[in-house]
Amino acid sequence: MLENGHHNEKELLTRISMGDEGAFAQLVHIYEQLVRSFIKKHVQRSDWLEEIVDDVFLQLWQNRAAITGIQDFNRYLFVLCRNKAINAMKKELREIIRNRNWYQDYQASQPVSHPDKEVHLALLENAVQTLSERQREVWVMSKVKGLTYEQISNTLHIGKETVKSHLQAANHSIKSHVLKHAGSLLLAGMIISVCCEG
Repeated sequence: MLENGHHNEKELLTRISMGDEGAFAQLVHIYEQLVRSFIKKHVQRSDWLEEIVDDVFLQLWQNRAAITGIQDFNRYLFVLCRNKAINAMKKELREIIRNRNWYQDYQASQPVSHPDKEVHLALLENAVQTLSERQREVWVMSKVKGLTYEQISNTLHIGKETVKSHLQAANHSIKSHVLKHAGSLLLAGMIISVCCEG
């Protein structure tokens, strides 16, 4: 947040909307650490972190003409960061699924067209998106990032039993969603065995 309050924020955003690169550099200086900290909570791949932070500010610059119409810049920035983090988690999830041995085995035993593969990935993504925000955070940290209960507990500042409870609830919801929407029991079984067991 800008130190001198709402008036200076509006003035800075107005200068940015007119293409003032110095004003934009000042905005980056003010918010960069906050953006990085928020993204880091959700995306722990260091090779993606800087790219996402840069992407947040790049989007702000590209949309600078409309920036003065933003009523609550802090909220706008939070939503932008959250969306970038969610997109990164989806990307991580897709990458994990594509790299899993079961997916290659599934492709070899039951060849499907590229659109069908995307449908299968979308099924799992949709299942994960139905979770509450906390369940999704815990599930992604555990199943996608491979963190232990203790690491998740320390990162989110919650007890290990709470982590376990969120993970169990997430696995149950994902199983239910996949079983309800999968076109075949084989596919549902494969997704569940890889993503919800262990």
